[in-house]
Amino acid sequence: MADYREISQEYAKSAIGAAMLINAGASVAVLSQVAELYKLDLLSSVVWSVMAWTVGVVLAALAWPTAFLSSRFVDKSERDQGMERAYLEVSNRWMAVGLILVFASILCFAGGAAYMVAQSSFISEHPPIPAASP
Repeated sequence: MADYREISQEYAKSAIGAAMLINAGASVAVLSQVAELYKLDLLSSVVWSVMAWTVGVVLAALAWPTAFLSSRFVDKSERDQGMERAYLEVSNRWMAVGLILVFASILCFAGGAAYMVAQSSFISEHPPIPAASP
């Protein structure tokens, strides 16, 4: 028979890891191009995207302790007779907080990516004016 608690913990771990990976990966990808962006005077166009992805990483990292607390209260519900319902309610609240954090992290990625696309569209329509040569 399947252990649903173990399965749900694996799903939670995967979701948190994916949220962390997409935000951190996007930040690293853009930051690896800083020298080129600086030469083209485009650094200001990526600042908000990198900030959104940084917040996404922090939110994903905060989801880990909420997942721990949720599973901890499930364990407590199995050990303490008479408190099962109360501990499961606390566990469900921590699980809801964790889900909100993961979804918010994914929204940070989407927002940062959308801003980056919008900025690149604007830049391609309005290229920077090159400085006059002396």
